[in-house]
Amino acid sequence: LFVLALGCSRHAFRKVVWKSSQEIWCALHEEAFAYFGGVPKTIRLDNLREGVIDPDIYDPELNPLYADLLKHYGVVAIPCRPYAPDLKGKVESAVGYTQRTGLAGRRFETIDEQNSHLFHWNDRWAATRIHGTTKRQVREMFEEERPFLAPLPATRFEYYRTLERRAHFDGHIEVDGAYYSVPSRYIGSAVVVRVGRLWVRIIDPIRHECIREHAVALSKGSRRTVDADRPKQT
Repeated sequence: LFVLALGCSRHAFRKVVWKSSQEIWCALHEEAFAYFGGVPKTIRLDNLREGVIDPDIYDPELNPLYADLLKHYGVVAIPCRPYAPDLKGKVESAVGYTQRTGLAGRRFETIDEQNSHLFHWNDRWAATRIHGTTKRQVREMFEEERPFLAPLPATRFEYYRTLERRAHFDGHIEVDGAYYSVPSRYIGSAVVVRVGRLWVRIIDPIRHECIREHAVALSKGSRRTVDADRPKQT
């Protein structure tokens, strides 16, 4: 059960998924931002591995895909300290409220049926209730909070896969049966590869900088080679 709640109004996005992954975690955030029609400036999040690698107070390390998603939407993440559930009490309360009120005692034939029920319950019951803390209607407060949300970006976030490859002695790496050149100094070394729908980016594993970007090859066995990557002596 994924719940993302706004801090002032407590208006929340709720959805059930079978499993979690980096991409599912990011997609749920995108759905939540679209549901609210805007983006908050900061987000306080639990320390799931899909989102947070190291919840350091001063310099937290986020999952790269999740960090890029938040950067695309202009959101600053504030991970909670480990074993400090009181720091995210609003969303913890929202999860318990959903389980006790929206889902308790109900059975569903499919997950789509369950999410359809959650959507209507959230819209007709949870959003129209008088919140126990604020003593005001959730939807009424959300209408006051909505203007302070940042607008959604013009484009959706582009997802990518993260792989690790070793550069062959011919100065190329292999991804999905195609070959992409790297600078000759990386021959024999491991590099990080991010594979999008239209591009392949090769990342230095130490400096985390993009050292080469290629368009995705159209067929297996084909090569994308930059002239600067060709060795002076062969």
